[in-house]
Amino acid sequence: YDEFKKVLVKDYQEDMVRGLMKNFMLYATGRKPDIDDMAEIEAIMKKNASRGYPLRTMLLAVFQSEAFLEH
Repeated sequence: YDEFKKVLVKDYQEDMVRGLMKNFMLYATGRKPDIDDMAEIEAIMKKNASRGYPLRTMLLAVFQSEAFLEH
């Protein structure tokens, strides 16, 4: 299991975070993320990549996003 976890983090962390962020956006807005939402997700991810995508910060960014505030 530890080796599998290392491979996931090393090779697929960005994909896993993107999937999680898409689901956060879905739950926050009640709809599937559209192209504008995906651009916001990418911006949030880029901003937080160097810090390892802290969960609390990522959630807060979703709640402060245009998609959430305008919905």
